[in-house]
Amino acid sequence: MNLGLTISEYNLTVALGVSYAKSDYVKQVLK
Repeated sequence: MNLGLTISEYNLTVALGVSYAKSDYVKQVLK
């Protein structure tokens, strides 16, 4: 198991989740 790749994938998933949550929050605010 490549721990570095796992951490990179985890960080990418978190970053995508955060950016999605932010855009969803902005849509709610601008409604």
